[in-house]
Amino acid sequence: MNAEDLLISDSFTEEVCDFLNRKDGIHTRVGYNIAGLLIDILVEKNHKYFGIDLVGYPVAFRDAFTLERYKILNRVGIEIMPISYLSWKYDEYHVKDRLEELLTNFD
Repeated sequence: MNAEDLLISDSFTEEVCDFLNRKDGIHTRVGYNIAGLLIDILVEKNHKYFGIDLVGYPVAFRDAFTLERYKILNRVGIEIMPISYLSWKYDEYHVKDRLEELLTNFD
């Protein structure tokens, strides 16, 4: 099993992707490689992209991205939004509101 399979098979990743994929014009890719860096979830809307860093779930990619990784991805035009597992589980509505806001401002 490779790292992408581990990430795809966890419920945290599936829940976030399911929420995003229900939105019009949104496509997600899990474990996507850009500039030699693996992005937990890459979100595409209108040929624009942003990444989601899933933090704290006990499977592949549970660690937060380093500041250096954020800077590199920013240089190639990929904004990253970190989402912690605890925030998703205990404050899911707030996290979804933040995602909705990001998607609205992403046009």
